[in-house]
Amino acid sequence: MTKYPFRLLFHSFSADSHADPFYDISLPMLLELLKTIRSCDLGFLPIISIDDGFLSSFEIAKQLRYASYDVELFMITSRIGSSGFLGVEQLMELHSLGVEIGSHTHTHKNLSTVDFHTLVSELYQSLRCLQEIFPQKNSFSLSLPYGGFTPMVLDYSLTCYSSILSSSPFPIPFCPNLVPRFPVHSRTSVTSVLSYLRGSPLPLFKLRFLSTFLLRLVLADSCYRSFKSLVLRTNSLDIV
Repeated sequence: MTKYPFRLLFHSFSADSHADPFYDISLPMLLELLKTIRSCDLGFLPIISIDDGFLSSFEIAKQLRYASYDVELFMITSRIGSSGFLGVEQLMELHSLGVEIGSHTHTHKNLSTVDFHTLVSELYQSLRCLQEIFPQKNSFSLSLPYGGFTPMVLDYSLTCYSSILSSSPFPIPFCPNLVPRFPVHSRTSVTSVLSYLRGSPLPLFKLRFLSTFLLRLVLADSCYRSFKSLVLRTNSLDIV
């Protein structure tokens, strides 16, 4: 399985008006976490991954880059420039500082629950928006809204994005292109983040969660393979 660098996933900072309070991180909590990571001498700094593109991400991402963190920001592209979200000029400034800008789909739909045509629309509309802002970039990454995916979602996402990021800290067997991230929310303890960064063994309940998830994924994969077989038999190769 491909080994990816450790990533910490954030959403918003300091009570953004449109943000989910559960995922909103106060500045004191963020500073405490970053200070502790620095003091632990892990031998590396985790990549800071930020979803949605709320306005509060702008100054945070800049300061993180000044502090030598690698930062990636995944934008809901239909909200670029709208109230409470980053605009084109801010995205371009972040990009000039070395922040990797990617897609969080066009309208933030759970891709595991949408039909095929909506899936294609979410992926390609978002990609076109990013290509218009950054015409010099050859590839973009995708962050999955709500962490939702199926084998079909992964298949089609990889036709237009170079990598796919989940919102789970668990690497998923048989999904080597799915990049894990540790989600940090308002109730996350510094201890749990450090345990993740140190590669501590997963607690039993997390292993049970992972085994249940894998069973659902296998069932979804079986359904998807049956669908592809049916399409191939009907010669509808243009949508597979």
